[in-house]
Amino acid sequence: TSNASGNWNNSSVWTPTGIPSASDNVTITSGKTININVTSSCSSLTINTGGTVNFSNVISCTISGTLSVSGTITGSSTGSFTTFRMEIPSGVIANIGRSSISVTDSLIISGSYNITNVTGTKTFANLLLKTGGDWTNTGSAAAPFTITGDMIFYDGSSIKGNNTSNITINGDLICKAGIGYADIGRCNLTVNGLTEIYGSLRFIITTGGTKTFNGGITINPEGELDNTVGLDLFINGNIQNNGSWNDASGNV
Repeated sequence: TSNASGNWNNSSVWTPTGIPSASDNVTITSGKTININVTSSCSSLTINTGGTVNFSNVISCTISGTLSVSGTITGSSTGSFTTFRMEIPSGVIANIGRSSISVTDSLIISGSYNITNVTGTKTFANLLLKTGGDWTNTGSAAAPFTITGDMIFYDGSSIKGNNTSNITINGDLICKAGIGYADIGRCNLTVNGLTEIYGSLRFIITTGGTKTFNGGITINPEGELDNTVGLDLFINGNIQNNGSWNDASGNV
């Protein structure tokens, strides 16, 4: 646990005294900034609200368990995290700045994943936008992301922002919003797998990105696709509508 700001390899900034090792669970506390200045590893890394991790060199930090972010990731250089799982807890805003992140299992967003800087690559095996979770790009440019597996939306989840996120899903897009809507706003979205709608999926803006579905769309009996904003959809596959498709003037 951090007791002061400083470099990762400075043993005096940690309690108990010592440099974190691959078996340690590391916590960055509020008001503390830890500079990752050497290649490092740990079992888990938790960045509390008000805490900051800063990459001061182009180096890597490997996490065998979970990277939990309620604070800030940034860098004067583009360092990289490789982690099994990444979590954004409910009720927090995680500010994700200059960095590369590779998640081999799942990114689970229950709070707000706020993109503040687009430098660095972001690759996730799967992405779960949980109830009330949001993906927001407040950076100054388009932000590229690759999801090698599936992306799942739940009630009240959303993609939004001042700038466009470029999101490529190589697996399936699955909507499980059963009570409220899951909203898709400003982004270039490409789904190479099947889009399966079990709940209510809604497009909320007609500008700010194209939406391409290369694996087709299946709307299940309990599903609803709401495109009353009239967004043009590019579908390179079959459409199977067993539920509800509400459209305005958009083209397919």
